[in-house]
Amino acid sequence: MEGTADLAERLRRIWTRFRNCFKTKTRDTSKQALVYMQGSLTMEEKRNYSNIARRVNQPQDDGQNLQQFMSDSPWQARAVFDQIQAEVCQRPELQGGMLTLDESGDKRAGSGSAGATRQYLGRLGK
Repeated sequence: MEGTADLAERLRRIWTRFRNCFKTKTRDTSKQALVYMQGSLTMEEKRNYSNIARRVNQPQDDGQNLQQFMSDSPWQARAVFDQIQAEVCQRPELQGGMLTLDESGDKRAGSGSAGATRQYLGRLGK
């Protein structure tokens, strides 16, 4: 457990560095970014907005705020990628390398989903 002893604090430090990427002139939605990161990194399965919100926030949370943050909030993904690039460039040992982000999701539990077509999951090769 030595490697996980300060995991929560390390995650908070990362969030602090990226926090400004989620602020607009009128809103600060960075706390939703932290909730999403915590859920994505700590849940092994069934990672959807509702389940993440219930696990990280409170059992009664329906995930609507988290879903709105990811889908409709005006923060710019480009700012996040720019921050990642800036941090990678500061690490000499990473020069000449490549960073690949795979946004593939989790395998669906059932065979049908309303309004959805065939699901692509890069990590499963499908």
